[in-house]
Amino acid sequence: MIRVRFPSPVLRSGRRTPAALACLLALLTTSSVLPASTSPSQSIEPTSEEPPILEAGESWPLRIGDTTLTAILRTEPIETGAPILIDFLLPGSPTAEEVAALDLPAPGTEFGIFEVIESPRIPSAETKDAPATRRLSLRAFEPGPQKLPPIPIGLGGASIQTPARTLMVTSVAGLDTDVESHQDIAAAVEVPSPLPIWFWWMIAAVVAGLLAMLVLLWWWRRRPRTVPPPEPADSWALARLDRLASDDLLRDARVDPFFTRLTDIAREYVERRFGIAAPERTTPEFIEAARADPEMESAHRDRMIRLGTILRTADLVKFAGDRPARTVCEDALDQVRDLVVEIGPKPVPTSEENGVEPGTIEAGDVDRSRRRSLDRAVDGLERMEARE
Repeated sequence: MIRVRFPSPVLRSGRRTPAALACLLALLTTSSVLPASTSPSQSIEPTSEEPPILEAGESWPLRIGDTTLTAILRTEPIETGAPILIDFLLPGSPTAEEVAALDLPAPGTEFGIFEVIESPRIPSAETKDAPATRRLSLRAFEPGPQKLPPIPIGLGGASIQTPARTLMVTSVAGLDTDVESHQDIAAAVEVPSPLPIWFWWMIAAVVAGLLAMLVLLWWWRRRPRTVPPPEPADSWALARLDRLASDDLLRDARVDPFFTRLTDIAREYVERRFGIAAPERTTPEFIEAARADPEMESAHRDRMIRLGTILRTADLVKFAGDRPARTVCEDALDQVRDLVVEIGPKPVPTSEENGVEPGTIEAGDVDRSRRRSLDRAVDGLERMEARE
């Protein structure tokens, strides 16, 4: 602000003279001119405009000499660290030599934060119907709007620099991540086990115990089996004859089941006593084999003849429907009992004779016993079918 001090005589008198008017006019003219000129307290700074943003797919015409190229940004979106592809299209149908004559910056060249990298080959599907193309690949690691400086390109001895453009680079790590916040790979972190170490030792002990039990069970099953000696043949037969007598089947005239049980007891006793397979033989064959056995004494052979008579009587009852009197049935029971008492049990061989410890059953004896049991079961089924 400019202050004008009027002469005091003029102000006090209030008279306006021509000199005073001229002085006032000069001062007003000077104050109006000063703001338009340069002021000591103000400076005018030149303004700089940001380059326009280059969008993906936007044509970017470039003229080199008499040739007009077209640059097109192919990458969308542009991400940090990812290739930024810019295609330069030559007009018409240029030859391969003309396309190769287009000079682009070599890999490794840097333009600000942008670095030229090796350009990938252009897929044939993109250039099938398009003019010949050269591709420039760039890479940047800073997100945000980034200024792409002018890039020199040449063709046929002429060269130009492309106008500067702005590229919007997005961060693959997040919107609020910059280069300074990136960290190196940290050291390995030891993750504590949720279970204590003693728990794993307990599991190992349980597994070891189970394995030891399996080994012990295998050994126990493979070891030689020691069983008590079998029941003597005469004791076995007399016990079953007493049970047959106590059942008193003859009271109800059940002659068929009486003789069936009686002959089964007699046959099995002879089999146990002399080792003859009774179920595999008919009655005559069974009696003849028993009489011819070397262990059969001469006094016992007469008993075997009477046993043959009882067995033939039982055959008539089972297969011919014969019904003998009660006295005949009781006499047959007494004769079988006398036979068992007279012949007695099978002599037990001593350990010196057979070289086997007492009470030990060899595998062959077990197999023969199982075979005889199976034969008796089959013979019993056949007799049941015959009765039906």
